[in-house]
Amino acid sequence: MRGNYIVDGSNLVRTLYGFDERHLPQDALLSRQFIEELEVYSAGWDPGVRVLVIFDGPPRWKTEPLTEDAPVQVQFCPEKTADETIVGKARFLRHSKQKVTIVTEDRSLAQKIVEEGARWLRPPLFLKKMRNAGKRR
Repeated sequence: MRGNYIVDGSNLVRTLYGFDERHLPQDALLSRQFIEELEVYSAGWDPGVRVLVIFDGPPRWKTEPLTEDAPVQVQFCPEKTADETIVGKARFLRHSKQKVTIVTEDRSLAQKIVEEGARWLRPPLFLKKMRNAGKRR
């Protein structure tokens, strides 16, 4: 497992764990649990693997500032959509000649990303890769 992964956080959590807008605190809890799981598995990843999880809306919990050396990073998007942010970050990485994979079930977003030269991975396969890579070391 190598390179940069940009995760459509809200999409992934709702795809894997379900979502009921009447239970937003549950959505926030599941989101945080997903991040914590990634952080545990990141100890076993190859150096240089970076996962940026981008969520729609305002912050749901206090996060650390983005740093280049952290393998798992979280960003919330209170002023524009996560999709817009994901496309912008993917463009930047591709123009910097870096490999980038977008994780989402959103076919419209996936199509835009593939047109930008990035790869697309569905959430269940991403989670399987993250867990397997984390167990190898």
